[in-house]
Amino acid sequence: MANVQLAELFFLISHDETSGRPLVSIERVECGLVGAMFGELIIDGRLGIKDGLIVVLDKEPVGGGLSDSLVNTVDQQSTEHPVRTWTRELGPDAYRIMAERLIASGLLRRERGRKLFSHPGERYPAVDLYDVARPRLMLNHVLYNREEIDLTHALLAALLSAVGVKFILGHDTNRHELRSLVTSLISAMPGQLQELVAGVDESMASISMTTYR
Repeated sequence: MANVQLAELFFLISHDETSGRPLVSIERVECGLVGAMFGELIIDGRLGIKDGLIVVLDKEPVGGGLSDSLVNTVDQQSTEHPVRTWTRELGPDAYRIMAERLIASGLLRRERGRKLFSHPGERYPAVDLYDVARPRLMLNHVLYNREEIDLTHALLAALLSAVGVKFILGHDTNRHELRSLVTSLISAMPGQLQELVAGVDESMASISMTTYR
């Protein structure tokens, strides 16, 4: 698990380990995954946010993997776009890619379910329940021991909260306390990560409007 990246952690925590179903709508998970992928690259200094738009700061390849592909995709655009546009355009691909990566790593397996509209109805239950539950357990540990939390886990908590995933174990933290905790984590982040989370929040509002229209 040491090499599992932020987006993969987000995918694991946003799904039920036993059933393999997402804990919120797939559209919300897709949006959070794009936020996590961009977040990794912002933390690494390869992408940034300027005037609300995603911009490339460093397009030098670092291994030819998914990160390079994402930076290249942003760099090839004729105009710069806000987070909301990227979550809409990249969400389905982000979901598929993360699922395939976690299957290939042996953490998840694929089960076929009933197709629903444009979604194939696939589920991704854990191969080993403890291995897949570990990211959620670690996140809870650092949240209860704030001196141990790092920027990656702070952003992970903020993105999960933004899309509506309940990630706190137990019942000793109420909704108000959780909101206050996440707000304090976001306030301590660098400005560009704060803008990223705000962009994901905006995407969530768009999804909600589409759902109830």
